[in-house]
Amino acid sequence: MTNKYNREWSDEELAAAVEAYLTMLECQQNGQPFNKAEINRALREPGSPLAGRTKSSVEFRMQNISAVLADEKQLTVNGYAPAANVGDNIRSRILKLVKARR
Repeated sequence: MTNKYNREWSDEELAAAVEAYLTMLECQQNGQPFNKAEINRALREPGSPLAGRTKSSVEFRMQNISAVLADEKQLTVNGYAPAANVGDNIRSRILKLVKARR
């Protein structure tokens, strides 16, 4: 049985995570402060794209995004170490969203 903790991420959820990640990366590159915990919390608020996801699932998704960017030889957000294993499906979806955003 699938529940909110182990279901696949929807396109909307993944897009929200990638958008938040790339915004943090832009802030980092421009020397602007940002708070990863606050961004994580905002993404998970009721009515937000990642409502129903756990803090740790959002953190892990951010690490997936770091892994994809690192593999593409691009900068990553400090503090989000690239995840060791990123599935091919999620990798291709993240890469497509990153390329569409840039």
